[in-house]
Amino acid sequence: MNQKISLYCPPLQGMTDYTQLIDLAAARGISAVETLNMFELTTPDLDAAKALRRYADEKGVRFSCVSLGINLVEEDSWNWIAIVRQYAEVAAILGSPFLHHTIALEFSDYEKVRCNWDTYYQRGLRAVRLIADYAQNFGLKCLYEDQGYLFNGVEGMSRFLQDVDRDIGLVADFGNIQFVDEAIEDFIPHFPGKFYHAHVKDYLRCSPTPAQLQSGTAQLSRGGTLLTDCAFGQGCVHFAAGWEALKATGFDGYVSFECPPLPGWKDAQLFDSNLQFINELMK
Repeated sequence: MNQKISLYCPPLQGMTDYTQLIDLAAARGISAVETLNMFELTTPDLDAAKALRRYADEKGVRFSCVSLGINLVEEDSWNWIAIVRQYAEVAAILGSPFLHHTIALEFSDYEKVRCNWDTYYQRGLRAVRLIADYAQNFGLKCLYEDQGYLFNGVEGMSRFLQDVDRDIGLVADFGNIQFVDEAIEDFIPHFPGKFYHAHVKDYLRCSPTPAQLQSGTAQLSRGGTLLTDCAFGQGCVHFAAGWEALKATGFDGYVSFECPPLPGWKDAQLFDSNLQFINELMK
């Protein structure tokens, strides 16, 4: 099995549970999967986690990371903090060494984030400290990716790592760095020894139309550029340069690839294309 690639997010439409993702990984020689708060793990169900661990062990597949897409900068984030703590128990059951969660989910309204910058930032710091302290009870390291507008980019991540004052690690997200109009190969060298995991995806960059701006759902960079998903190698991400920069830090973790459905592609065709691209990249 490939010892460094991990499946993250169901790449095929119609998937309804993590056993299907585990089966796909085993069938394609992929040694690990990364879970998100969906399917059996939409809630931190410990019995479901035990069943998944048994199934994955039978298939020879590991859990590279337990991840959560959440927003911890809103005023009512206390409930989410408690839920994330429960997912630490899920990660321990699955045998994952890492618990990864987003902090601020906002991709379309930079002005809103800018106007509430200090409030959001302090709420995020508070949440991360509480979660990281609790995760240590299970021998877990919390990981944070370059993501969104706040906790992203060289300046944003440097400030975060200095202020949080906890033993945390980073996820090198090759695509998310585009939300602050930076390049992954320039970002990674600033944080040697901090990367334990990676996410790969690709984006096309273009100017948004008035209709896209009005929709409120467009993914926009800090500078206002529209970011849309695309097949690996067809967008703006400099994969080869980013991978060389990551290897230069001594990185020895899993690379999870995100493969959302795309117009004009059959699911299986897109999955095969992206998997081939990543295999070639990591040779």
